[in-house]
Amino acid sequence: MATRTQLRAMLQRRLQDTANSQWTDAVLNDYLNHGLQYMQKRILEVDPMAFVYTDTATLTSSVSDYPMPSNSMWEVGVFIRESAGGEYTWLDRIERPWLQAGGSANWQANPFPSGYARKGRYIVIHPTPTLTIATGLKLEYVPWLTMGSDADVPEVDIGLHEGIVYRAEEIALGDTAQEAIKAKEDLGQVVTDISRYYRRSGGMQRLNPMETMAQYQESE
Repeated sequence: MATRTQLRAMLQRRLQDTANSQWTDAVLNDYLNHGLQYMQKRILEVDPMAFVYTDTATLTSSVSDYPMPSNSMWEVGVFIRESAGGEYTWLDRIERPWLQAGGSANWQANPFPSGYARKGRYIVIHPTPTLTIATGLKLEYVPWLTMGSDADVPEVDIGLHEGIVYRAEEIALGDTAQEAIKAKEDLGQVVTDISRYYRRSGGMQRLNPMETMAQYQESE
């Protein structure tokens, strides 16, 4: 598995700049992170659940708005605890206009006794918590991948690491108004291989999430 140091050395060879006469290590590191995020986006087109992180935060009494992690794209699941050490409960996503209209108090039937909404970079918990619970909020989310140190290994399949370098090369040459024909060709070949390493799901798929496995099998 290639570290950032190894990927940068490969990029320097492809740019014919092993002496750093044109691009510093810091600049090349930025290009490599852009290359990693490009490959991540292409992978997510095939498998939206390929990269999922989990984080926790304190659930605070009388506070309904909680910031998303700074490196997050979107949430996969939001969970809360109702007591310290208790089990986490999955929250359904609710559209903000429903919350702004007063939530369940203004509905004869209560379709969402609890849930969350998105407000920009914030998660809005409904109803507003009444207790303060350490690690009472758990968030599963898709992150932006980065490499922060030379020892870091990119979190994509090793078979696609070279695509990070090819995209970084394309960006570097573009920044200096040079042609990147070879980089584009090589990158295209790697992108077509993504489905060899990632796929949307494994095993049996149920199209209706409300359908039980028994019901699904009966319909077959």
